[in-house]
Amino acid sequence: MIVRFWEARVVDGRLDEVIAWARTVLLPAAMDAGAFGVEVVSSPADAPTKNPPRVVVLMRFASDRGFEEPAIDTTIVDRAHAWNFFAA
Repeated sequence: MIVRFWEARVVDGRLDEVIAWARTVLLPAAMDAGAFGVEVVSSPADAPTKNPPRVVVLMRFASDRGFEEPAIDTTIVDRAHAWNFFAA
């Protein structure tokens, strides 16, 4: 099993938009590519640690299919990246 971990650092004030994009664009794209489970989680900005708001999407695939996330609007994210974890 492969768990693809996608994370975005969100522009301040745009968290709801990134969550909506993840639910309406990324989640269906992953399911169409064969994911058998997708979770979207988020966290607000944390002022004491100066961490920006974030959205994380965990996508579970039976095998590595080379899934590439759809492009996201760069006006609502500061940085987005993804990598695979392999079940041990």
